[in-house]
Amino acid sequence: KEILIGGTREEMHGFFAADDAMLSLDQARMADLVIAATGDASAIEPYRHRRPQGRPVDWFADLLTDRRFLRPSWLLAAAIAKRGGEAWTYRFDWAPHGSPFMACHCIEIPFVFGNWATQWPDAAMLAGGDAKEMELLSKRMRRCWIDFVRNGDPNHDGIPAWPAHKAGTNKFMSFDDTMRVDDWE
Repeated sequence: KEILIGGTREEMHGFFAADDAMLSLDQARMADLVIAATGDASAIEPYRHRRPQGRPVDWFADLLTDRRFLRPSWLLAAAIAKRGGEAWTYRFDWAPHGSPFMACHCIEIPFVFGNWATQWPDAAMLAGGDAKEMELLSKRMRRCWIDFVRNGDPNHDGIPAWPAHKAGTNKFMSFDDTMRVDDWE
């Protein structure tokens, strides 16, 4: 009846960060890929506006992140709420400054389990991260996940009030340098 669901802000960026073909993507090839993914080349426009200094690979990765990861999570939360359940949605937004992987697919896993330093010491997606910042974020996430498992609710003292998904709302918890409740775009 309760679910905690979400993803990372830039899920798809990790798949493209070391792909020379995607990194050199030009406007024409991007349009072809967008049409193949959505049927409509103009579907990329919101992503150009969201990241005006971005590159075609960034815009395409953002589009795929929304369509394949974040939007399905949000729709599942909405369906659960519609049936009377409670769903808490999150987005993991933290990434090391300047990382080509950004807040990519799976980057939140070592934070949820608190083992980023011992089990993930050579993970490229974490390279350059501040150890104290990472430890604090990991503690906050683990506390939310543990409270959710114990109580069916991730809220506790010391975090902003994290609302469960409700019909007609689009709130989620952002896990970053700070935690904040935000709106899905």
